[in-house]
Amino acid sequence: KPTPVVKYACEKLTATKISRTEYKFDATATAENATIKSYAFAFGDGQSQTVTTSAKAASINHNYAKEGTYTATVTVVTDKGQATSATCKVSVTVEKPPVVDKPSIDIVKTVNGKKHIRVAAETEFTYEITVRNTGNVALTDVGVDETAFSGTGDAPEIVCEEGLALAPGEDATCTATYTVTQADIDSGEITNTATSHGMPPRSEEPVTSEPSDALVT
Repeated sequence: KPTPVVKYACEKLTATKISRTEYKFDATATAENATIKSYAFAFGDGQSQTVTTSAKAASINHNYAKEGTYTATVTVVTDKGQATSATCKVSVTVEKPPVVDKPSIDIVKTVNGKKHIRVAAETEFTYEITVRNTGNVALTDVGVDETAFSGTGDAPEIVCEEGLALAPGEDATCTATYTVTQADIDSGEITNTATSHGMPPRSEEPVTSEPSDALVT
């Protein structure tokens, strides 16, 4: 009586992307005069898992912890031995997580380069208002808003570059000039406070800085 021919093979391994980090793996096998015992999956990231079944197909999902490209394999285990093949290997790619927008803006206000200066009546001085993009996204429509001014003369007009936009880490300086009055000298000091703003992408609301002030006496 002829001896039955034993044949078994791993036929194919495919991968279906479920999410950024999760893939579903589907394996198929054939077995003749042999009984399939299990499918041993290795996911390429140091993790592995076995599916125990006698069926000619098996599926399993796997979540990857980090971005990268991984080569997954499967080995079919039978009662007569085990098998894998070039078609039971598949590469998958886990992309980097999307960058979360974190818009932020800062402002520093000085007078003639200092936070506090002394001036005489009828003296003109310049406010320097440095605006910096401290977030991780570009800002458009960047500007400065005066929030308080105690001078007795006309409030200084802030001049910024028209259509000012700032990339992350970039800064720009706006200016405003004012001439001290005798009434300012009599009052003892001039305070001036301002905030900055800019419009982030994918947003309907501008981001605003904390206020910054400068003092003239």
